[in-house]
Amino acid sequence: MKLNILVLGSGGNASRNYVSSLKLDQETINKVIGIDINPNAKYFSNTDEVHILNSAEKSEKIDFINSIIKSENIDYIHAQPDQEVKFLANNRNFLNCKSLSYDIDSLLNFQDKEISNKIWSKLFNTVQTYTYLEIKKNNQLFEKLLLATGKAWIRKSIGAGSSGALPITSFQDAENWVNYWKINKNALESDFIISEFLPGKEFAVQIMFWEGELVHLQARERVEYFFANQMVSGQSSTPSISRTITNPNVEKTSLKSVLEIQETPHGIYCVDLKENSKGEVIPMEVNYGRFFTTTYFFSQLNVNTPLDIIKKSFDIPVEKKINFLPENIFCYRGLDMPMKIIDKSKL
Repeated sequence: MKLNILVLGSGGNASRNYVSSLKLDQETINKVIGIDINPNAKYFSNTDEVHILNSAEKSEKIDFINSIIKSENIDYIHAQPDQEVKFLANNRNFLNCKSLSYDIDSLLNFQDKEISNKIWSKLFNTVQTYTYLEIKKNNQLFEKLLLATGKAWIRKSIGAGSSGALPITSFQDAENWVNYWKINKNALESDFIISEFLPGKEFAVQIMFWEGELVHLQARERVEYFFANQMVSGQSSTPSISRTITNPNVEKTSLKSVLEIQETPHGIYCVDLKENSKGEVIPMEVNYGRFFTTTYFFSQLNVNTPLDIIKKSFDIPVEKKINFLPENIFCYRGLDMPMKIIDKSKL
């Protein structure tokens, strides 16, 4: 069976790595077609063809996608950006081919960092977090956040890539930051949350469940970030260097953070975690239904979760891969270089 795949939001970095993962198996994948609302996606995307969507209106978008499904003989749709994941989750029954099924309530809980953190607080010693509006009414809450490190972390409650993030040492910093976003980015005060600052290592775990059964789990540590020195937040959530790890605490915390929100998980879960000042591993967010930007790192090492989740959708057998890779395989990435993988355990 050779499949034709459609990718919503095909012009981004994460989509390119997703497509590269699929193209590693030419026996299963025939062609990959992209759809994007940005005309420049024609030049950024590595799909075999890109169709530009001219309207974001729901019914027109559904009709447009169905026309591509028909003309390109599409077998399966994947959505990569969060907004496209939400669109696909809500409208997959109106589209004329297979896609991953989503639990809408779980999706909303995973995407809202304030909600997910409150759910996790029943299980973990989670990061202390308040809304900006709560702290605006009670400055003593802000002082509590400063106790461990003298810093707090402000960011938007919804969004990827450290959206609206900044380390701060005073509530005046927070007010200035929120006012900047209100004036220049049309943001609202209610968009922001403030947390204790976590100074430790940062981890990322890619997990695949199928109808409650764990199929893939692979963890890595983010070692260095793109433009970290130039970012006001000090990080970008997009690593220039990362490495494979084996850490039972990271793995256990990742699984619990998924299962606490979704009792019978199904699909892809990309979990971000970080160490607090005591060295405890804290879940930060779970990206449900989409892949990390760097998923091609694992795919090249035969943990090709993008491909295997499609295979599962068509009842093609796949191998379970839990901690499949050894520690200290490093991935180096740069703007003008292909991804370079080095197994330092063999040096």
